[in-house]
Amino acid sequence: MIDSDGSKPESHNLKKYFVNGRIAKLVCVVLVVASGCTSEAEFSDSEATAVPKIVLDDDAQSNSGILDVPKDMTTGISGQKEFSPQSGGAITVLLQDDLSPFSGWAPWENICAWACRNVLDQVVETLTVVLPDGSVVPFLAEKINHNNNYTEWTVELRSGLMFSDGTPLKASVFKKGYDDYVKSGKVTSGLLRDARITSVNVVNDSTLLFELSEPNPTLLNVLAGPVGRVFLLEKGSLSEEQFTFNPVGTGPFTFEGWSPGAPIVLRSNPRYWRKDERGVQLPYLEEITFRQIADERLRLEFLLEGEGQILQTRSALAISQARESELTVISRREDNVGVILFNTLESPTNDMRVRQGLLLSSDQEELGRLASSNPDTSLAAQWMSPDSRWYSEVVTRAWPIANMSKAKDYLLAYVQDPKRSDRRLTGEKIAVTLLCTDDLQLANMTRSLKSQWEATGLVDVTLEQVGRNALIKRVLGSVTDQPSFKGDFEASCWRVGGESDPGAQIEAFLGLVKTSPLNVSNMEGDDLLSLVEAMNATGKFQDRLLILENIMLLLNAKIPLIYVDYLSSALIGNSSIEGLGIWTLPEGTSVLGQIAGVGRYSEVWLNGG
Repeated sequence: MIDSDGSKPESHNLKKYFVNGRIAKLVCVVLVVASGCTSEAEFSDSEATAVPKIVLDDDAQSNSGILDVPKDMTTGISGQKEFSPQSGGAITVLLQDDLSPFSGWAPWENICAWACRNVLDQVVETLTVVLPDGSVVPFLAEKINHNNNYTEWTVELRSGLMFSDGTPLKASVFKKGYDDYVKSGKVTSGLLRDARITSVNVVNDSTLLFELSEPNPTLLNVLAGPVGRVFLLEKGSLSEEQFTFNPVGTGPFTFEGWSPGAPIVLRSNPRYWRKDERGVQLPYLEEITFRQIADERLRLEFLLEGEGQILQTRSALAISQARESELTVISRREDNVGVILFNTLESPTNDMRVRQGLLLSSDQEELGRLASSNPDTSLAAQWMSPDSRWYSEVVTRAWPIANMSKAKDYLLAYVQDPKRSDRRLTGEKIAVTLLCTDDLQLANMTRSLKSQWEATGLVDVTLEQVGRNALIKRVLGSVTDQPSFKGDFEASCWRVGGESDPGAQIEAFLGLVKTSPLNVSNMEGDDLLSLVEAMNATGKFQDRLLILENIMLLLNAKIPLIYVDYLSSALIGNSSIEGLGIWTLPEGTSVLGQIAGVGRYSEVWLNGG
C-alpha cells in the first residue's frame, strides 16, 4: 500500500499520521566500517571494501511523512505573518532563466526544470506529491494500494475531479493519455523503463491498475513526476501543438496565452476542485504572471521595488540577503550536493591512497563557503541534507575531518611506491587535473582547493575550466572510451542526489561502468550493489533508511568524491504576500515548506497592505 511499510494492502488514511521533527534512529544500526565509529576516520583497503551487516528492525513502523508544521523545517521559514485570506488580485513571480530554450509544456516531451515547474504545477497536477521532508503522499489519487511484491499498484482517483474545460476526470482519460503520449514520450518513456512500468489498465471509472515487470516499492515517487501528470488530450479534438502552448489539466490556474520568450500569464480556474477549510473556492488569486530574470541581484532588486511579489532562487547569498531585508523566505537545503568527483579508473585517482590524501587535506567548510558565497554553509557529508527524512547523523559523524599529517602519510606512501599507477618515477609529485566550469564562485572554490592540495608538498594541481555542457560530456564519457563511459577527467566539479528516491539514484550511480554513463565515478562493487538491491526490494521506510545509512557509510569509505555544499532553494515574498509556503493536502493536513523552490500558489493571497 501507499505507506510502503511492507504490510498488506489497505486504504490510506492521511489523517492518522503526524510527523514532528527528525525521524528517530533505529537502535539496531551496525557500523562495520572504521570510519563509521569515529569522527576522524582511518582507512585501509580492507575497511573500504567491507560489507556492512544490515540488521533490520521487524517492529519498525512506517513513516508516511505527512507534515503538520514539522519542527525540522521551521528554521527555513522567516517573515511569515498571519491575516485572514482574501480572494482576488494579481501577482508577478520572478523566475530564474532556466525555461529557455523551451518549446512547449507537454510533460512527456520536455524536461521541466525548477522554474518551469513553478508554472506547470499550477496547471497540470500529479497523482502524488513530494512533501518538504522528502516523503510522498497522494494528491489527485485518494488511495493507492499495492500487492505483496510491489508489482501491481491500484490507484483510486478522487471523486469530483474536473479538468479546466469542464471534462470530468475518469480513469479512461488518464489511460488514453498514457497510451497515446506518455509511453512514447522523449522524457517519460525512459522514466517508465526505469520504474519497470509495463502497462496501465482501467479497473473502473475511478480506478487504475499499474502493472510492473519487476518489484518497485518506490512507485509513488514516479507518480509525483512527469509520469503522474494528469492532462486532457485526445487526438482529433485538440492538436498536440495547441496543447504544448495551452495544456489542459486539473490545476488551480489555466494559461491565458503564451509564446516562447514572453511572460507567462495564468488565470484562476473557476472549476478548480478544491476549497479551503472555510468553504472558499481556491485559488485566492485571480492572476499570476511569471517573468524570467536570470540575474540574481536584479531579481531581488525588482522584488524590493515592488516589480514582483515573489521570486524563486537557488542562491544561498540571495537567501541570506532576503532574510536581512526581512522578506518572507521559504527555504530548503535540497538532497542535491556539490562534490569534487574522482574518476576511480583514471590514474592517479584510481589509487585509494591518493583519494584519502586529497580528502584529508581539503578544508570542506571553506570550499562550501566559496562555492555558495554563504558564510553559514553547513558541512556536507552525504547525499541527503539535514532537511530530509533520509538524513543520517551517524553518517555525518563518521565523515573524516581534515588532517594534514595523515594526508601527507597517504600521499607519501603513493609517491614512494615503485608501482604507483601514474607510472611516474618514485619520489615525483602527484599530478592531478581538476576540471570545473567557468562559474566565478566555482573558480574561487577550485583555486582554494588547488592551494589546499598543493600545501601537502606532494601534489601539483592543474585547473581546467570548460563550459557546462563540455564538462558533462567529459564526465559522462561515451561508448568509444576504454572501457565505455570511463570519462575524460581525474577530478571534477559535479553534483549528486536529487528529488527522486535515493535508492533509484544510487543504483544509477553504481551501475556497470561499461553500460551506465551515470556511474560517473566508475566505482563498482558487489558489496554496494547488494545493499542497493536490498534497499530497492522493500517498501518499509525504517528498513530502507537503515540500509541507506549503511550504503552511505560504505560509499564514503571508498571515497569516490569529496562533498562541498548542499544546494539551497527558496521562494521569497515581499510584504504584500501571505500564505507563501503554507499549503494543505486535500484531507486538510497542513504542510509548511516547499521542494526545490517550486511554489504552490493556490493558497497564496495579497494582504492589501
